[in-house]
Amino acid sequence: VALLVVQVYLVLAVGFSLLSVPESRSILYRGAKWGLISVLLFNGLQLFSWLVDPVWLSNGFLDLRPGLYFGVIPRLTGLSSDPNLGGFGTVVFTWIMWTYGPEDRSQVRWVALGTLAVLLTLSRSAALAGLVCVGWHVFSGRSFLITRLRVLLLLAAVSALLLPYALSPSGSDFLDGIAGMLGTRLTLEEGSTSQHTQLILLGLEVATENLKHLAIGIGYGNAFLETQSIFPGNQYGNFHSLLVTMFAESGLLAAALMVVLFIGAYRRNPQTRALVVATFIFNIFQQSHTEPITWLILGMGWTSWQTDRSLSEPGDNTV
Repeated sequence: VALLVVQVYLVLAVGFSLLSVPESRSILYRGAKWGLISVLLFNGLQLFSWLVDPVWLSNGFLDLRPGLYFGVIPRLTGLSSDPNLGGFGTVVFTWIMWTYGPEDRSQVRWVALGTLAVLLTLSRSAALAGLVCVGWHVFSGRSFLITRLRVLLLLAAVSALLLPYALSPSGSDFLDGIAGMLGTRLTLEEGSTSQHTQLILLGLEVATENLKHLAIGIGYGNAFLETQSIFPGNQYGNFHSLLVTMFAESGLLAAALMVVLFIGAYRRNPQTRALVVATFIFNIFQQSHTEPITWLILGMGWTSWQTDRSLSEPGDNTV
């Protein structure tokens, strides 16, 4: 608990300092840009480790070998060892560059690279958070123009997928196999989905077991003691949902407080609503309250007067 409190205070202190300076938009954009560059760098190292498997990338305290989905497809995790949290961080970096970056071709390239990095995590929660950001942008009063360039890009992507079917039977068989494995990832029957559902239901059962658990929970950080009953070992140490984990570990008031934090951040700052909603949706099926970037997002939402002043002025220069 003490570590989380210190982390939250430090992140909010840095965030408030950032948002109170006139050039905060430029600083935020540059930070997201370097964050995305770091994601791409670590993804490259993980991909290299998967292809070549050098000893120096798999020994010591930092193991860069990616996890494999179906034992075949690498899940590139960016700046985190967890693909879901790595994907969420990449979504945030990409959204900041999309929203506060210069509107030129470089912005399109960075957003495309960020989107690809999110997809390579094979994280459904991160992809859902990204879709929320895109959907909010499209349907929040902004017109979505169908331009010739966008049509050509769509046709090129479809052609790239269909070309192996037309030219090579072996290529089509390979794509069929990959598509089958990735398609399984999107179904509710996929193995991890049922495990996550069990964890969430277990958390709700623990939280409502008696009045004491309902009021003060089982103790912050003690979820791993309960998950041992169905998942022995260290595979899962929480209930795989921020609200459920807070409810079970710290009681109903703690879960309600988390909801209030998100609602307040949503209401106070219209410019960060897409990111606040995406973060909330992500935390329904995951939990990122130990990630500094989550508290920075909530801080940006709550300090509405500062972000309105510093992140919206058309005269701000971005680099």
